[in-house]
Amino acid sequence: MPVPLPDAPERLRLLEQRAAQERALLDFPQRPWVVTRRTEDGKPILNALVVGAGQAGLAITFGLMRDHVDHVLCIDALPEGEEGPWLSHARMQTLRTPKQLTGPDLGLPSLAFKAWYEAQFGAEAWGGVDQIPRTEWPRYLGWIRQLLSLPVRNRVLLKRIVPHGEHLAAEVETPAGAETVLARK
Repeated sequence: MPVPLPDAPERLRLLEQRAAQERALLDFPQRPWVVTRRTEDGKPILNALVVGAGQAGLAITFGLMRDHVDHVLCIDALPEGEEGPWLSHARMQTLRTPKQLTGPDLGLPSLAFKAWYEAQFGAEAWGGVDQIPRTEWPRYLGWIRQLLSLPVRNRVLLKRIVPHGEHLAAEVETPAGAETVLARK
C-alpha cells in the first residue's frame, strides 16, 4: 500500500470542493418532486427504505437523493465502516472489478474512486494499481457516505416487511429495541 502524500488532506479537501461544485451544476430540479406522505398523526412516511449500506445501498440512496427523492433512509445491521464483505469475509486482496469501472459515483468525476485515490496517493500510485485494494474500497465508500451526507442508520436489522395499507411496514431491530418504519417503497 502506498504512503499518503504529505499534502493529502488538502488535496482531499480540494476534491471535496470540486465534487460539491459538480453536484451544484446538476441540481435540477431544485426541489423534491415526490409529494410527502404522512401518517394519521402527521409523521412523514419514507419514500424509500434502502436495506444495506454497502456499495449498492449507498449508490441507490445517492441516486434517489440526486434525483430529488427526499425522505429516504438506508439501514444496515453492521456498525458504521463495517458494511459489506470487504473487511469481514472477503478473502481476495483486490476487487475483481477493473479499476476503470465507475461505481457509486454515478458518473460524477470528483466522486470516482480514481479521484479519491489520486488525491491521497498521487497519479503515479494510481498508475501502479492493477485492481482496487480490497481494504481501500470500504474507506472510499465511507468517504462517499460522509461527503454526500447520506442518511444511513447502522445497527438496524430488518426483521420483515409487511403490507400496511398502501405503504409497507418494515419491522426492524435497533439497539434501542424494536421499531416499525413506514415506507412507500
